[in-house]
Amino acid sequence: WDQHHFEAVMTKYTETLDLILSLLSSDPSLSGWQKTVQQVRDMGDVMTLDSRQEIKSWFGGMGSINDLYIMEYGQPSFEKNQQLSAALNALYDLVISEQS
Repeated sequence: WDQHHFEAVMTKYTETLDLILSLLSSDPSLSGWQKTVQQVRDMGDVMTLDSRQEIKSWFGGMGSINDLYIMEYGQPSFEKNQQLSAALNALYDLVISEQS
């Protein structure tokens, strides 16, 4: 990778993780997932093999990050759930596309 590509991908990762964190923070019942995402975000370099493997492990199976549903005031938040779904798809695509 050249430096420009690396920086562009890192920016996409961090922006996507920040959006996911913001959406998860709106529903207190998702605090466990919020902590999990925050731990990877706090690693700094989310492009390491360990970080990418951790993120990839969040997807698929029962209880995965894909199963999350944001509720606000006891009601489903259609807009936030659409945003979360799009952000998770973008994150997964990044992880898959940057595999070594």
